[in-house]
Amino acid sequence: MSERKGNHMAPPYSSFRNSLSNLAPIVIVCLFSFPVHFKYAFADYSEETALSALNFSKVSYCNADLIRNWTCAACRNESAFVLKGLFENKTEGTLAFAGTSEGKIVVAFRGSLNIANWVDDIKYWGTPYPNASCENCLVHRGFFDAFESLRAQVRQALHELIVSEPNFPVLITGHSLGGALALLTAVDLMSSPPVVPSLQGGNYPSVQLYTFGKPRVGNPAFVQWVKTLFRSGSHESYRAVHRKDIVPHLPPLFMGYVHAPHELWFKYDDPLECLNCSDMDDINFSTGSVGEDYCCSDSLDYPSVADHLMYLGVCTGCACDGPTTASIPGLNISWETRQMLAKDRAYAQRKRPRKSCTVLRAVDKPAD
Repeated sequence: MSERKGNHMAPPYSSFRNSLSNLAPIVIVCLFSFPVHFKYAFADYSEETALSALNFSKVSYCNADLIRNWTCAACRNESAFVLKGLFENKTEGTLAFAGTSEGKIVVAFRGSLNIANWVDDIKYWGTPYPNASCENCLVHRGFFDAFESLRAQVRQALHELIVSEPNFPVLITGHSLGGALALLTAVDLMSSPPVVPSLQGGNYPSVQLYTFGKPRVGNPAFVQWVKTLFRSGSHESYRAVHRKDIVPHLPPLFMGYVHAPHELWFKYDDPLECLNCSDMDDINFSTGSVGEDYCCSDSLDYPSVADHLMYLGVCTGCACDGPTTASIPGLNISWETRQMLAKDRAYAQRKRPRKSCTVLRAVDKPAD
């Protein structure tokens, strides 16, 4: 893969969306963790789509009335967006919006507003996933309840948007908890389309799932089923992890949770440069099982709350003119949570391949 030349950095917030045109001649570098099959693993990843998805995730944190009027701080960076509807459940504290933008249907979900409290208070109970084709599937009960709180409204909006624009791909995105809801919505869309495919010329809508700092959602049976769904059509799934972000390490592996692929680990000083992780045991075949890449973000000690608040070089909140992450209160997590993460690191290390991660990688940094 070609190297991206120069010292390109992510655009500042004031020019976040406008600067996308400057990225056209640049090829993003994601270094490979072997074994990886390029065609299935990474061929469709778009840096421009990732930046746009992140901005829609940022919009979800804005004031609901400003989103409805599309006058929020982050809204100005997506001037082509046409809002279909905004959906809010104040009991569950969930919010999502849907619409169209530049040839895509877009659905974005709000994440947790107080990440430190969310990390310490998260409950890890599983509940059966209610789809007969997903045998022995368990998902996080809290995430599923949050998804259910908006499901009917989001499905109705998707029905109307897909009928109106049957050839548009569906970009589904979210940061933090919003990423979990985005995954559950993508799975719902692929397994139970809101529009009968025969009404669209026999085609299912193409799903583009881009999440940022997403927690683990389900057990291995659920994740294997999710992988099969994504392989069943022209769908894409990318899970961005920024450095030591704590949230992707929750709920813990030792409690039976695992991530759905595909991880992109943004670990370098250049916020747009990442490692393309191998988070399938056998990515070359559609029947291959799923497992996390223990040489990517799972290899880290001492995860960070602060790293959860920055992605692709910009803050994940509505606006970036507030306090820096160093001055935000509540970034510290409890001793109990730290002990649980230490236990999970030990669990991950026992599952790590015998070869060292440096041997598994072709290179650790781009060549000169």
